[in-house]
Amino acid sequence: NNYFKMKKFFLTLALAAVATSAFAQIEGLSAGAGYLTNTLKSTYTSGSSSTTHSYDFGGFYAGVNYTLLEIGPGIAITPGLQFASVTYKEDNTTWGESYLAVPVNFSYKLDLVPGTLAIQPYAGPTFAFGLGSKNTYTIGSVSTTSDMYGDDSDYGKFDLLVGAGIALDIVDMIRVTIGYDLGLLDRDSSDNGKIKSSNLNFGVAYLF
Repeated sequence: NNYFKMKKFFLTLALAAVATSAFAQIEGLSAGAGYLTNTLKSTYTSGSSSTTHSYDFGGFYAGVNYTLLEIGPGIAITPGLQFASVTYKEDNTTWGESYLAVPVNFSYKLDLVPGTLAIQPYAGPTFAFGLGSKNTYTIGSVSTTSDMYGDDSDYGKFDLLVGAGIALDIVDMIRVTIGYDLGLLDRDSSDNGKIKSSNLNFGVAYLF
């Protein structure tokens, strides 16, 4: 009868509205992955002399970014959530680390060819939270593993970085990015040591 026809009609409209709303809410979302190089520079000071060593990690990252707030024409605040895993290897040492990164970038999008090609420089802080870090030292067939975040370690799991980069949007679908971040915190809590980090990243993301 007409009652059930009208009920079905309004139910269909409601479902369509919910689906449209859900789709609209993911507008501005991007998901991607890429290559990451992370450099830790360790400096040990004894008296008037200092010794510096660099640890060059290589690995990958994956995550999402979301255009949360547009504050002007082409200007937006874009926070994200990324998982990263990197590894350092030298001689008998293997040092692996994984962490979550929360970048909060300010970006400016400039359409070079509307709907086809856009360039988007960005800059902002990144908050990094260590999930796990193991250092394995091997001599012959004997391996010793230490927890770099353990209670007896001076290596800290948190970092605050500031960086900048540039993104290239292709046909409003693919985003290619390259960026650099510089760590601001000393991650070595010992009196004579200092560890600061930096990273260079290159990635590709899909735009929703």
